[in-house]
Amino acid sequence: SSEVVTSVSSFGNVLSALQAELLATNAKLDILSRQITTSQATSRAEAQTIAKHVDTLSAKVDAHKAAVDQSHEEIRSIVATLSDDLTALSLQSKAVVGGEGQGIDMAVAEASPASSEVLRASGAE
Repeated sequence: SSEVVTSVSSFGNVLSALQAELLATNAKLDILSRQITTSQATSRAEAQTIAKHVDTLSAKVDAHKAAVDQSHEEIRSIVATLSDDLTALSLQSKAVVGGEGQGIDMAVAEASPASSEVLRASGAE
């Protein structure tokens, strides 16, 4: 009978120790759960911040591309105007000189490849 009391008492001590260990483990799990929740919230916030930066950069790239496209269009217009002016000048010089405006014709011939080169260099062609 005294052995039974000792065994029951030992069993009670083991149960108490297991219960204390279970409570400690639950407390650790609660802490880990809060840390995970905080990490997830932080990750979501960082992802949103990154997405906003990407959107901002994308808008800036689009704006710069539009400005470059506009610049190319302006270059095309200037080159076309210069080419038209040289052609008109050549025709005027032929009329004035009586068809002997070869100097101007040479300038127009030389300007046309230069105009093409300006367009090519600007990416406009």
